[in-house]
Amino acid sequence: MLLIINTPAGIYVDQQNNNSTVREAHQLGFFLFIFNKSSNIVPYSQLSKFWYNMIMSDYSKFLIKRYKNWSVFVHGNQSYLGRCVVWCDREDAIQLTDANSEEQEELFIILKELKFASEKAFGGEWFNFSFLGNAEPHLRAHFIPRYSSHKDFEGEVFKDERWGHHYKKPNDNFVTTPEVLEKIRLKMKEHLD
Repeated sequence: MLLIINTPAGIYVDQQNNNSTVREAHQLGFFLFIFNKSSNIVPYSQLSKFWYNMIMSDYSKFLIKRYKNWSVFVHGNQSYLGRCVVWCDREDAIQLTDANSEEQEELFIILKELKFASEKAFGGEWFNFSFLGNAEPHLRAHFIPRYSSHKDFEGEVFKDERWGHHYKKPNDNFVTTPEVLEKIRLKMKEHLD
């Protein structure tokens, strides 16, 4: 399978059929096209409704706030309530060590603001910050709030089943409705502005 993915940094092509790329990209809504092994575009009608919705989504709808050098997006998978992605806007920033001093300084301000917003919005108690870049080589931070007890928000229950332990990749079976995802985005935005 060949993936051509539209991201805030530009177009990314994955020819390796990398499942982690597929998972991370669809969680953020970055897909443009999927090709099968015969180099034919896979018709959207052959995709599940979930994949169709993720492929057709516009990642800008996940935007919480733009800063001078970074953009903050609500993560499409909210198995950790308030999870966000902090995306470096500079195209050639690949790893954390590529961040210049201005970007580094602003990043720490953003992470502190996200921590405050999560505490106020949802009662976040502990926070994990991850800079992996395995699925797509671009500088970004995953902001992952942690909770010792379940949280109820807009009629949905969010449980941090690994509290006190290393966070685990998002539960791909955890689905937040678009309406609740938007309310999470707006709640975080309210406390970041």
